[in-house]
Amino acid sequence: MAEEQAPRQPSDDEGDDEEQPERRVSMKRRDIKALEDKAHRADAAEKEATTLKRKVAILEAGLTLNAKQQQFLFAAHEGDDLSPTALRATAVELGIAVAESPESPDTQAARASSDSIDKAVDGSSSSSGKAVIPPSEVREWPADKIMRFRREHPELIESMKRGQPVKRPVGW
Repeated sequence: MAEEQAPRQPSDDEGDDEEQPERRVSMKRRDIKALEDKAHRADAAEKEATTLKRKVAILEAGLTLNAKQQQFLFAAHEGDDLSPTALRATAVELGIAVAESPESPDTQAARASSDSIDKAVDGSSSSSGKAVIPPSEVREWPADKIMRFRREHPELIESMKRGQPVKRPVGW
């Protein structure tokens, strides 16, 4: 004797176009609570991931911003484009970053000449061989080196905070 099977009903998430009558599902209170807790944790994790993506994007853009400036930047920044160029452009528009001006070949040659003269006069050669200290290099410094630099050259710290490269002092 062959058993007849009832026709299979598609489930809600199979995308059936026909209207299905509403079904009731019964669950224990603790299971509902567990699902709600899991949803809250997922929401918190998603929010944290978004925050971390934004922080990484700010670092990649070479911006040094405090928490208030970051909030201001993302409140004004439109769209999902977190590219360094787009973030830097928004920061410049808001006045929380300085635009990088392209240098003409004459300006680059003058700077190179000035840097070589400075090195000859100083008699110093830095460990990295660069005439300026870019913000990316400072981020890699240990805390004691940053504190020593802050003590010895407080006039340069504000420029560094704004993400601007500074002229390398003698002995650095």
